[in-house]
Amino acid sequence: MNKIYFLVDNIKTKGFESDKAFSLYIQRKNQKNILFDSGRTSLFLENAKKLNLSISNIDDIILSHGHFDHGDGLRFIDTDFKKRNLIACSEIFTKRYRKKDNSYLGMALCEAYTKDSFNLLLKDEPYFLDDNLCFLGHIKRYNDFEAKETDFILENNEDDFVIDDSAIVFRGQNGLVIIAGCSHSGICNIIEYSKEIMNESKIDIVLGGFHLHHIDSKLQKTIDYLNSQDINKIYISHCTKDIAYDYLNKNLSIRNYRTKVSDIVEFLEK
Repeated sequence: MNKIYFLVDNIKTKGFESDKAFSLYIQRKNQKNILFDSGRTSLFLENAKKLNLSISNIDDIILSHGHFDHGDGLRFIDTDFKKRNLIACSEIFTKRYRKKDNSYLGMALCEAYTKDSFNLLLKDEPYFLDDNLCFLGHIKRYNDFEAKETDFILENNEDDFVIDDSAIVFRGQNGLVIIAGCSHSGICNIIEYSKEIMNESKIDIVLGGFHLHHIDSKLQKTIDYLNSQDINKIYISHCTKDIAYDYLNKNLSIRNYRTKVSDIVEFLEK
């Protein structure tokens, strides 16, 4: 049985601190363990210790995209991680800002430091770590309601649609297990691309931040899409505002859960 531990998420539980950031420890039964995102501080290390998880047992690190609240925690990993793979899209070091106040939200780590500290693997195409696990690279954008507007800009003042926003997908015994970070590329696009790459339509779990903030047409179209899919369970995390989650919870025909720090989600690989 594989276990997904929530090291950092927006909602805290007794004995664990939270943050507006994201990090998962994915413990695999017969394969390499994964750190998926690292939050923005050392909190992922502190919460891992409380969960009796050893970061030294991590084999691969995967970054969902190049925002500080998903990647800056890597600064706090000891230098003995130099042999670990760090997998992400090539744009993770992009300098990016919020439109509203021009505040910086890219990662603090530069490419040179990261190359020196990890075995950096920049992958824009689907990259299979093994037979059951794929890093999706650039997500194909299929629909007309996701990733059409953005609150972010690049250094040259062009819109930043976070093209490095990616996800991972496992082949599970009960269907695909899809894990996203913030879903800037769109959770529906991520699901469609996962199905295409893995050549499978049955989905056991969709998990991660959905980046839904308002009750609007985008939210309703997302619900309509999710309800049309063959999905067993949905775990909604991080960058999904309460008003959006409450609406999702009321209108989804699929079992769904609001995640919090220290939660554990289990699944079987093929």
